[in-house]
Amino acid sequence: MKGKITQWNDDKGFGFIIPDDRSEKIFFHISTVNPRSRRPQINDDVWFEATVDSQQRMRATVVYYEGLTLLPIKSRAKQNSHIKSQSSDKKIILEPVRKTLLDYLLLIIAIVSLALAGFNYFKTNDVTISVLIALPTAFFLALFNRSKTPSSKLFTCSRCRCNVPFDNRTIRAWNMGTLKLYCSNCHAEWLRNRETTNHNPYSSSSRGSGCLGTLAILIAIPVGLLSIANWLS
Repeated sequence: MKGKITQWNDDKGFGFIIPDDRSEKIFFHISTVNPRSRRPQINDDVWFEATVDSQQRMRATVVYYEGLTLLPIKSRAKQNSHIKSQSSDKKIILEPVRKTLLDYLLLIIAIVSLALAGFNYFKTNDVTISVLIALPTAFFLALFNRSKTPSSKLFTCSRCRCNVPFDNRTIRAWNMGTLKLYCSNCHAEWLRNRETTNHNPYSSSSRGSGCLGTLAILIAIPVGLLSIANWLS
């Protein structure tokens, strides 16, 4: 995850990072900074991994300065036993995105809106009124496909097996139906190697085909109604 150091107490050796997505600030200690030869400064851009500590606050477990050579993420295993215990937490089993009764109600309303538009065109042959009746379809369809938030704040990286917090990238991937998620450092490493491999860390999801199927149904309804109207006339 990327962020910026906004607070730093050099005497006590700790500070806070604000992630780029402007979520809650992250506590970090000098012992997690790499390289340690350089002292942190306010407004430093950094890459970091974080977890929830025993006080239920977000705490960085490793921090790298942007622009400097990144050390292998495996070096985290050489940190003190407290950090080790956090990294070896039980694997978090992610539940897939589930549609609620409200979601299906929104989809039904969208379909009904299109059906009414087609019926109105059949009765009046007025395109303008029919389009106005169909306009809510886009709104209800957007609500049906709205982004949701996972019930857990953390997920287990499928590569390094560390429990890390969600960010905008992983929330988007989860909403697309992906349950195999990667932390920022593992994802960045894959990006550096993507030219030499055909492996995609985010497998194709069933949600994409589901959305296409929904769109096809919504298009087919008015087209079918218009075809019937032309045939009857």
